[in-house]
Amino acid sequence: MKKILNLNNTVHYKNCSCVIVSFNPDETLIDNLRIHLILFNKIIIFDNNSDYSKLKLIESFCKDYTQIQILKSNKNHGIGYALNRGIEKLKNSNDWICFFDQDSCPPKNLFDAYNSVISSKDLTKKIGLIGVGFSQKLEYFSSFNFKNSLSIITSGSLISSKNISKTGFFNEIFFIDSVDFEFNLRLAKLGFGTYLIEQKLLQHNLGNEICVKLFGLNICSTNHNEIRRFYMSRNHIVISLKYLNSFPFWVLKKNIYYLESLLKIILVEKNRTAKLKSCFKGLISGLKLHKKII
Repeated sequence: MKKILNLNNTVHYKNCSCVIVSFNPDETLIDNLRIHLILFNKIIIFDNNSDYSKLKLIESFCKDYTQIQILKSNKNHGIGYALNRGIEKLKNSNDWICFFDQDSCPPKNLFDAYNSVISSKDLTKKIGLIGVGFSQKLEYFSSFNFKNSLSIITSGSLISSKNISKTGFFNEIFFIDSVDFEFNLRLAKLGFGTYLIEQKLLQHNLGNEICVKLFGLNICSTNHNEIRRFYMSRNHIVISLKYLNSFPFWVLKKNIYYLESLLKIILVEKNRTAKLKSCFKGLISGLKLHKKII
């Protein structure tokens, strides 16, 4: 098969920058920045209107590093908006852009993982996105394998800045949740490859997981609050309707997972009535939103 990218296009310190979205961060962000400073030549932090003390925590650390730039917002505009403003700052200055949540910590050999995909002879599609597996612990891997995937999270993902004009930016309407999945699906629909490195390289948490023992089984749920449950449900129904014809199998699987998540709310979480009501409101809102953006 034809090799799409050669080694001259691999990711390294001089041609890769990153965007980090922050909102009321703690010192975990500072610890993570120490790794980012090693990996990236420029770091954009878009702060979504953090409390004054939290913002000062970031500023006091970053003032000593010229490669870090903080973009401050007087309103929480959501994940998509924040990522897009970071992309606008970087797209003309770097070949590659990487994205992170404030609590995500990458390994120091992250670029080795990316380059294992970029230099592969087995790619049949141009690269739109490369993502990595994640877990709650930072682990080290020296070899990597990857697969095609439409379920890549934003944090730890890499895009080519040269492709932005073709792929478009993140969907700002979604605000939070499924911003990443909508981007994956759009890339695939445009003919770009979306590749997931299967090793769990990234230290990253999804929600505030809670687990209970039921019938001898350990059942865990993400334990997101009512606001997040609203957006998760709203954006889920929008994506399902928008991409059903293009990716029916993926949509079917996501709907099964969604139903499982509702069951887990009932079995595991507190405030289940309020959270289920938020889910219902989100679904209704999603049906209305779908008609506006299709």
